[in-house]
Amino acid sequence: MMSQLRDYAIGTLSSLTSAVLVSAFLWAKRHWIFNALASINWKLSGDMWWLACDLHSIKLQAELGRVAKMKDAIDKAKGHAEQMHMNDQVLPGIIKLKDTYFAKQTFTTDDKKQIQEQVDAIIDYCGKLAEGNQPGFRR
Repeated sequence: MMSQLRDYAIGTLSSLTSAVLVSAFLWAKRHWIFNALASINWKLSGDMWWLACDLHSIKLQAELGRVAKMKDAIDKAKGHAEQMHMNDQVLPGIIKLKDTYFAKQTFTTDDKKQIQEQVDAIIDYCGKLAEGNQPGFRR
């Protein structure tokens, strides 16, 4: 009887602890996303458009082995992200691309794959931010 009570108490405490941790995580994530959305200048629709185009251009130019054009697209994307104040994950992601690949003269197959994955992650994040900024957004 005592061991059943102890097991019940441990199970209940474990469930409550898990619920509190999940709730805290969701609250922190929501708070963080809200702050990220508030800091972005969404009125700069031209910068948003060209950021998206330049991000896609980075992938295309890398795949085609056009290193100089890819570097130019990185610089342009970085400028648009800075203009919009996308300082949370977007700008650091673009800077990481620049730091990693600007010294290279050619790209390996692995480099191209990594560039594509990094840019896709930035694009996905930008899309989530844009969806979160639009009240009542539906897919």
